[in-house]
Amino acid sequence: MRFCVLTLIAVFAAGEFAYSQQRMPRRQGSPNRRQAGNTRDKNSEDVLPNFIGILKIIDKKFFFLEAEDGNTLKFNVGKKTTFFDGDKKIKLTDLKVGDPVAVEAQFDPEHTFDAVNVRIDKKKPEVPAQDSGPVKFSN
Repeated sequence: MRFCVLTLIAVFAAGEFAYSQQRMPRRQGSPNRRQAGNTRDKNSEDVLPNFIGILKIIDKKFFFLEAEDGNTLKFNVGKKTTFFDGDKKIKLTDLKVGDPVAVEAQFDPEHTFDAVNVRIDKKKPEVPAQDSGPVKFSN
């Protein structure tokens, strides 16, 4: 009986010793650093959403754009906003109400759009026609 008890103790001790010798995988980087799955790809910040439409209201700090789908969007103008006519840089004052433009923008944490690049669009986008109401059929 004593031999069985000593054998069981030896088996459990050997098992614990073997388990404690297994290496746990190490985390890469410092503990304050984000995990690789949570960080953004560097190229994802280079791609900005693009909006096309007609300028409706222009001010020093913002402008409104009527998009092709009929929605009106407000864009903030900041120090980093650049304006182009083709490849040529222009000023905000060179834009006129009714100009067709393409706007690349960033979504601001305050739930607004910050204009990054504003380009005069040579091909004029079509503004949706006004709906004349329901269609009536006659028999």
